[in-house]
Amino acid sequence: MLDAAPSVSYLLVHRADGSTNRENLVRAGRSRFCVVASAKGSKATRWAAYSADGARLASGSFTGS
Repeated sequence: MLDAAPSVSYLLVHRADGSTNRENLVRAGRSRFCVVASAKGSKATRWAAYSADGARLASGSFTGS
């Protein structure tokens, strides 16, 4: 689960199989969350956060198994 800043509108999640998914965020109180699941063969490896106007705000890698 990712906890995103209020300025983040969506995430692009890159997977080991080369695919990319756009993930929308859900507001809960003052926070915005996104749950990213990985299935065998399509492990989430990297993410990038974007504003509503498409500006890239942050990026990083997923850790763990």
